[in-house]
Amino acid sequence: MVAVSTFDRPSLPYLLELLQEGDFQERWDAVKQLSEFGEPAIAHALDLLRSQPEDDELCWFVARLLGNSTSPDAIATLADLLANHPDEDVRVAAAATLARLGSQAIAPLSQLLDRPQERFLAVRALAEIRHPDVVDALLPYASDADISLRATILTAFSNFRDRRVLAPLVRGLEDPAAAVRCQATIGLGVRQDLAEELELVKLLRRRLFDLDLNVCQQAAIALSRLGSDKAVEVLSIALRSPHTPASLRSDIAWALGWLETPASVAALGEALFASTDEEICCEILTVFSHGNSCKLSSQIHDVLTQWLNSEHPARKQPYIRRAIAFALRRIGSPAIAQFQSDPDETVRWHATAKCSAGSEIGRFQH
Repeated sequence: MVAVSTFDRPSLPYLLELLQEGDFQERWDAVKQLSEFGEPAIAHALDLLRSQPEDDELCWFVARLLGNSTSPDAIATLADLLANHPDEDVRVAAAATLARLGSQAIAPLSQLLDRPQERFLAVRALAEIRHPDVVDALLPYASDADISLRATILTAFSNFRDRRVLAPLVRGLEDPAAAVRCQATIGLGVRQDLAEELELVKLLRRRLFDLDLNVCQQAAIALSRLGSDKAVEVLSIALRSPHTPASLRSDIAWALGWLETPASVAALGEALFASTDEEICCEILTVFSHGNSCKLSSQIHDVLTQWLNSEHPARKQPYIRRAIAFALRRIGSPAIAQFQSDPDETVRWHATAKCSAGSEIGRFQH
């Protein structure tokens, strides 16, 4: 172990000595301080790497340090580490550093795409770079046999408005691999601008009934982002269906709640009346209590009071009454008074407790 002086600011030679011979923590500290010395430190670090290529830990630290340089020599060294170093941790570090270097790393990373052993790390690094040239590099590999690679490419394509990425994203919705379908669903869910042109509601509806639950959940989120009445209708049908898994119905309820539109409130209300599942009823009531739109408080009030007057069997459960009491209190509805003499103490508490500052979405005015 190299002794560390605490009295003087470390010199460049001293830090390079630590980088060469120190233990892990000393090397870690040295790399952080070497970054302040700029290109001279980079040049010496490259010399160390060339003289000790068998020291995997040194190579790992140098790969991190090279992120402070955009010199052709540094980029070429990182590309070489990614392509040829036997240690996976070093290759991963080189790929991550190249990604941080941005557009200057696209060319050397692209050259590695034809090498199957390095392709995935190169794709993963390219996926982190927000530059239009990344699309050119990745398009030829969008149908690669590797599932993880296809999914990673679609994740990258979600960041671009290049129309060339649309075909792979749409095709990805029908991919045999759930991971790919999931990323395609996410990617198309942020393209509200193309909702009509691509008929996204129709496409995403299929994924709402996917065999993989995670894909279904992402489809619910994607449809809510589209925000159209057509999307609300699709979500509403799935929410009311007894064949929809309970966890997915919960996700759909929250997706509709995030929309905060008259159509989404109406859809939640219809499901509240139609459902015989007490847990789903409670979830919908909880969604109503988390709204932030004052403009919808009157509509929410009407839904809640009509449901109360319907004598729905779920009302017998104290936790259901607590949920609706909280929702009514949240919108400042006078209908909360009927719970102030409820036989359950916790329901009475929810009916009488004052809302914390700023928690109400607006006093109810009918």
